[in-house]
Amino acid sequence: MRFGLLLNTQFPQGESASQRLQGLLDQVRAARDNGLDSVWVSQHYLASPFQMLQQVSLLILGTPDECRANIDRHARLLGVHHFIFRVQWPGMPQEDAMKQIELLGDDVVACSKR
Repeated sequence: MRFGLLLNTQFPQGESASQRLQGLLDQVRAARDNGLDSVWVSQHYLASPFQMLQQVSLLILGTPDECRANIDRHARLLGVHHFIFRVQWPGMPQEDAMKQIELLGDDVVACSKR
């Protein structure tokens, strides 16, 4: 079994974002020191009435080469080794989403696994 911690990145308006970030970093260190396997954050676009820290590089967009470069950078610098892809957006035809999955598999995932 593997166990992960979901961080709460929402906080009341007026609370210091830098203090909240320090608290989150303390939680990440504690998770590591106590044997948890992963740390996760979620995203809400409508956080009102709360403030919410925006995760860095929430999206990786670009050509296959640009995407591979960003994936490699995240892996090397941040130790991120689990990526989740979204290939369809509201109003996007199913055929386009299917093409994106094929492109993702052929030109990004396959090359990144080498």
